[in-house]
Amino acid sequence: MSTTVTIKSLEERADRLFSEYVRRRDRNHADQAQCCTCGGWFHWKELDCGHYMSRKYLSTRYSEYNTGPQCRTCNRMKGGEQLKFLFYLEGKYGKEVVTKVEEATHFTVKDKREFLLQVIETVKIKLKEIRF
Repeated sequence: MSTTVTIKSLEERADRLFSEYVRRRDRNHADQAQCCTCGGWFHWKELDCGHYMSRKYLSTRYSEYNTGPQCRTCNRMKGGEQLKFLFYLEGKYGKEVVTKVEEATHFTVKDKREFLLQVIETVKIKLKEIRF
């Protein structure tokens, strides 16, 4: 991508692709995925990409270990259900991984443009691998 592409547009593209990846990665063959906090089943397109640690932390914003498919009620109306999200991530990845995610929020991304370009390319590959 050209350097004339704005950081904001790169971030929007990275967000869109990563959200699709997270919502698709745990779906079944009926295209349904389970909300990581309430347990309800929804079509993957009806879910959000929920975050345990806030999206404001760029260092963990695109971490698979910080995200999960989350229904819009839990994510938007119930503030993300952080405690339930914590239990989901600990059950899926273990406490040590979640602790590393929490610690990673203190890391700084030095070259935001390069970081976002790398996220976009990585997620495009991962999406191709899971499409069925």
